Amino acid sequence: GRKEALIIAVRHHRPSQPFRDQRYAESYASALADILSRSGYRVRLHSTQHARELQNDFLHPVSSYIRDSLSEAARSTVSHEDSLLIVLIGNAVLVPPAQPGASGHLCFCPMDADVRNLGRKPTPHEQASLMDFSEFYGALEESRAGNRLLIVDICRADPSFKPQRNYASTLTLPRIPAPNKGAGLILSCGPGQMSVEDGNLQRGVFMNYLIQAFEGRADLASSFNDGDRTVTLDELSNFVRDQTARHVGREYPTIVQTAEMKGMPQGR
Repeated sequence: GRKEALIIAVRHHRPSQPFRDQRYAESYASALADILSRSGYRVRLHSTQHARELQNDFLHPVSSYIRDSLSEAARSTVSHEDSLLIVLIGNAVLVPPAQPGASGHLCFCPMDADVRNLGRKPTPHEQASLMDFSEFYGALEESRAGNRLLIVDICRADPSFKPQRNYASTLTLPRIPAPNKGAGLILSCGPGQMSVEDGNLQRGVFMNYLIQAFEGRADLASSFNDGDRTVTLDELSNFVRDQTARHVGREYPTIVQTAEMKGMPQGR
């Protein structure tokens, strides 16, 4: 079947926005894209680095370009034999509820995200610059692929980083609902946690082991896989969860990071 992957990596935002640069985001997004391409995926990577390398402005991680690629990926996967993989790397914000007493909603922040008026009433432009998670879930629902997976690496933090004035506090990950039946969600950390970036690895711990999993490490014979040279979603999720927790516990004893899986489909 057809295998589609959409990877969105946002390293930096406009200077007026209260986000720090995600210094490793683009490099490990490129590494993941390369591995998936060699595994038979048709990969579309949105990152500033990739856009400049290919001299293609439409590959910048801007909200309108991302929406176009998201729609295309969903429409391109029309068979139960197809696979759709969406990977988000960057920042997210919790948008306050419109009505008192209601709950807020989590939004991914493309490169053009504008959150300066988030605590007040944002303009239509500011609202359009953010991508509610329902947009990504909608693409998974529109796709008819038998294997549909959303991987989210947000709320990342480097324990050695000293926040500068006017930076937004790193959000701990709120609870995110599972996608509808038939689609899976892998989160880099659980509720109330942050996703650790490791300077020695020069990438996030979660993403480091996700890349290893796609390289085939997840299928090495152990208690949770079968060594058949094919990485299943169960093997991938178990490997990433186990290795991420071990690494963070060993290198950063005061921090807990447990990758979270929801609604995992059975597939390869």
